[in-house]
Amino acid sequence: MRTALTPSLIRHIGASSTVLLKNEGSLPLNKPRSISLIGNDLGPSLLGPNGYDDRGGDMGTLAMGWGSGTADFPYLVDPLQAFSLQARKDRSILNWHLNDTDLEGAAKVARHADVAIVGINSDSGEQYITVEGNEGDRNDLFPWHNGTELVLAVAAVNNNTIVVVHAVGPVIIEDWIDHPNVTAVLWPGLPGQESGNGLLDVMYGAYNPSGRLPYTIAKRREDYSADIIYVDSAEPPHPQVDYTEKLNIDYRHFLSKNITPRYEFGYGLSYTEFNFTNLQLNEWEGAQEPEEKGGERVVGGFLADW
Repeated sequence: MRTALTPSLIRHIGASSTVLLKNEGSLPLNKPRSISLIGNDLGPSLLGPNGYDDRGGDMGTLAMGWGSGTADFPYLVDPLQAFSLQARKDRSILNWHLNDTDLEGAAKVARHADVAIVGINSDSGEQYITVEGNEGDRNDLFPWHNGTELVLAVAAVNNNTIVVVHAVGPVIIEDWIDHPNVTAVLWPGLPGQESGNGLLDVMYGAYNPSGRLPYTIAKRREDYSADIIYVDSAEPPHPQVDYTEKLNIDYRHFLSKNITPRYEFGYGLSYTEFNFTNLQLNEWEGAQEPEEKGGERVVGGFLADW
């Protein structure tokens, strides 16, 4: 049932689920003199929000994956729409370039902006729909539509480049995450119909980032414990998958193999700063020493990784 509170609730959910992965002091924004929005993912689709059946396409901002579990958007607020209203309010100069392949044009628009925001994405869905050669799932873990090259082209000319990633899951970001001109990275995932407004709330400090990664972002695809079976040679045609890793999936796999990820499960920054001072540790009467149990420890009756 739709109510008058539905848009504000969806906007709140979009903002609260956005993960702040990196911030070198460029966020939150405070009435910047000029802003450039770069990338197809920050604008509207030329076909409208429901132009592809079951959302089986990737044009404009990515707010929903594809497949039988999708629904029609009643509307979709893209970042360009949201930022246009904010720029009008702040009297900021707003430019944009929504062509992912025109790197020269992207650099031209970004070069003199106080802040350049680059939007990239990575989509997936169900097997009955093939999108840009991706049958259901993704063919790789890199950004779609020249995303890596787009970020690098903008960061090469603007020393305050902020990257926004709309993605269905982990994306390999090693080519640019440590670039000195990439000052912030936001990971909204798939935020739904209030996408642009939720992103705006976080970037302008109306909402303190509180989202945490629901998966681990690795440095290499090979660092993950499992991969997609792209060629099914099984007889009969149902692949046999043996879960030999048992419970060592996602962060447990990285811990068991001593692999350092780029960002671990549960990672997320905020705008809040705090310090611990004058810490004191007190021993409780009757406290027991932790006991070892197969590489783990039982502490106070709770099983914890150690």
